[in-house]
Amino acid sequence: SSLRGSRAVRGELTSSGEFLLPGISAVRIDAQQGANERLATGSVDFLDDQGGVVRVADRLGVLQVAEGWATLGVVVRNEDGTAVPASLTIDLRAPSASQDVTVVTLNTPAGDARAVNTTGSVTISRAR
Repeated sequence: SSLRGSRAVRGELTSSGEFLLPGISAVRIDAQQGANERLATGSVDFLDDQGGVVRVADRLGVLQVAEGWATLGVVVRNEDGTAVPASLTIDLRAPSASQDVTVVTLNTPAGDARAVNTTGSVTISRAR
């Protein structure tokens, strides 16, 4: 199960274009959840093309992981300060027509925002 044992996801992914939301070109994540913890701890930052933090996840939810895949519940603040619940999914082996690519998806009540062919590095780990 993706909910047994401790688990973590760490790294940074950058898109060549806009990433997930307007004005955001990268996501930096450092989240972990212990075997007996109800919620993940750590941080998720959304960055502009200069590396500046544009938005942060106010709260982290449950972290689920599998080989090459992680999803994390987050609460992100809109530019007007409204809290928006979302899930951030990182798929390191999403199939495409010619090769495996890393896909990052931010699912919000307003719909999905997706970045494909990102660069950078993310490590997803799980201890049984």
